[in-house]
Amino acid sequence: MKTLCATLFTLVVASSAFAGHEWTQWGGPTRDFRSPETGLIEKFPDGGPKTLWKRDLGEGYSSILAAGDTLYTMFRKGDDESVVALNAKTGETRWTHTYAAPMPKDAETSFGRGPNATPLLVDGKLITIGFNGVIFCLDAKTGKPIWSHDLVKDEGGTAVKFGYSAAPLLHKDTIILPVGGKGKAVMAFGIADGKVRWSSGDQDNSYSTPIFVDVRGSKYVTLVMPTEIIGLNADNGKLVWAHPYKNQWDTHCTTPVDCGKGRVFYPSFGGGVMLQLDEKGGKVSPKELWTSKSVGAGQTNVILVGDLLYGAAGSGKAGLFAAAKVGDGTEVWKERLPMANVLLADDRLIILDESGQLQFARPSDKKLDTICKATVLKPKAWTVPTLADGKLYLRDQSQIMAVDLAGR
Repeated sequence: MKTLCATLFTLVVASSAFAGHEWTQWGGPTRDFRSPETGLIEKFPDGGPKTLWKRDLGEGYSSILAAGDTLYTMFRKGDDESVVALNAKTGETRWTHTYAAPMPKDAETSFGRGPNATPLLVDGKLITIGFNGVIFCLDAKTGKPIWSHDLVKDEGGTAVKFGYSAAPLLHKDTIILPVGGKGKAVMAFGIADGKVRWSSGDQDNSYSTPIFVDVRGSKYVTLVMPTEIIGLNADNGKLVWAHPYKNQWDTHCTTPVDCGKGRVFYPSFGGGVMLQLDEKGGKVSPKELWTSKSVGAGQTNVILVGDLLYGAAGSGKAGLFAAAKVGDGTEVWKERLPMANVLLADDRLIILDESGQLQFARPSDKKLDTICKATVLKPKAWTVPTLADGKLYLRDQSQIMAVDLAGR
């Protein structure tokens, strides 16, 4: 009887550690690549983490959403793009929505043909954006279209040659995303009907994904446009601040990092900049605190843990991973590692590099403190992992898989 009670207690504890943790947007529950899950395995078993299932998928970098027993992502085959819903337990297809998405003549496909953007799941609706900037709002249960927009043809947006990449940001009953063009640099669309709620700015389109940042109790949208960082009022799109930020390509494939107390780090190719946002008299002014080449590498993410920023470093070819102080950008360590994305869960870094190697590491101000590692995918594994219900969902350019991190 005691053994039975102990077993039941263990099962209840294990279940509660993972219950309710879903991944319904880019960057997870709080859009910062941090998961609240605990009780993960201490290290991988011999041979790597247990594979629960693996199946063919298709080309693309869209990350994977997880809600209940369903996964959602996007892929390409030939001149068609598809949105797919999968059974989270088996990987079996529940529905697929496929549409024509031929490559534009001036598209740059040397890094892949997408789709790149991660969908958004909200109130039974799935919002997706393809390589060419075509948005679909789909019924999450059936995959049937509710509404759609072509951001270039319908809205006059500017095309981006490496393919649309920004993940939509949920604000109340709207989504906010960069579009590009005169008066349409950033736009908000109603989730229910797709109607334009507001549009703002004259900059060309951007690869940057927007986030919210709190400045003295007020919430603003911020992202990086081709030549400047901007902050907007989420309700009406009014420009609140702007700060010059250029590189030689006028390209920023980046998600800003909210570092608290009005500080925001904006990584990009070869480094990043930290801004301090201060509010006086209803006006927000940005001040550049520091710039650094220590952390920031284009299409990979950066996370904040304690007083350190962790992420890939360099131009995209250097193959480095580093930690830098959030206070002044000082590099505390840098080590050789193929370009990598990173999550934080259960007091450890979960790092997936482009070679397909997955590793656990302890946050450290001394070194890349690796606990365990295993090769689970093939190159190019550029998609950031998804953690939900004790399972890690991963993909490369041909397959998608689930591995067990709960040790159940």
